[in-house]
Amino acid sequence: METKTYTYEEFKQMVCMEVKKALPDYRVSIEQIIKNNDTVLDAIIIRDDSSIAPSIYLNQFYKCYQDGYLMEELIRDIIEMRKNSHLECDTTMITDFRRVKDHIACRLINAEYNQKRLEGLPHTILEETDLAVIYYIRLCSIENEGEMTASVTEDLMEIYGINMEVLHKTAMENTFRIYPPRFCPLPEILNELIVQCILNDGETDLPGIPEGAEENFEMKLPMYVITNHENRNGAIGVLNSAIMDYAAEKLGDFYILPASIHEVLLVVKDSELDAESLQNMVREVNNDVLPDELLSDHIYEYDREMHRIRICR
Repeated sequence: METKTYTYEEFKQMVCMEVKKALPDYRVSIEQIIKNNDTVLDAIIIRDDSSIAPSIYLNQFYKCYQDGYLMEELIRDIIEMRKNSHLECDTTMITDFRRVKDHIACRLINAEYNQKRLEGLPHTILEETDLAVIYYIRLCSIENEGEMTASVTEDLMEIYGINMEVLHKTAMENTFRIYPPRFCPLPEILNELIVQCILNDGETDLPGIPEGAEENFEMKLPMYVITNHENRNGAIGVLNSAIMDYAAEKLGDFYILPASIHEVLLVVKDSELDAESLQNMVREVNNDVLPDELLSDHIYEYDREMHRIRICR
């Protein structure tokens, strides 16, 4: 390949062309994917005879290219990623509610930041918050990459012949069965994540957590985390009344700080910082949170009588 500096559009075209040459028996295309917070990413989709294929996002590869990686190396990595992705997903179940009902789960997102994404998706707006619950189907696990999922759309709901109440109840029960929520002190989970990072790649920086955020968050305050044992999309745990009531028994009244879509932090209300100071802290730290992982700029409180959260005014 000719040595030159490619713009992002040229980079996408070059990658697509070279992958097609290397994998002539595959169908190769570049598609725009709307991710969380209406973040639009470009994915190269490399399909074989199967109806499904992983989305390999080119935005991150272009950053590597800008950092000095050779085009040949990046294209080789993309091809290897596709070849090593062994997907054993039964997509025929997607339209059959009886088969799919045990695989429907949900996650918590920001309703205001996801207006495009929510179009055509059944969702539940949480009263007195800026948050929404969306629903998805767990298709299969991808080694070291999480899961392959499909969104539950309004069209699928019509095929299923169910209403929002049934969808929400089914997804909530499955979510807390498959991903049990976890309540623990902040230092405990940070230490686990650091150990995991060291074992994986020898680094001590926590992915998705801004440098210095640990110190900013603790600030001599006892803090607690609600997430799940996968530490992924764990913010939905604030809708589990059992664990929230347990936290209230242990802590009394507390503020809820949205660290990301993966976890929230709990701070006792009679601590050194008031609501305004904590609000400013969240907004400052959110400047360093990955755009598609940001949950909210607001802080919340838990109503023990109503068993629900609300924005702290």
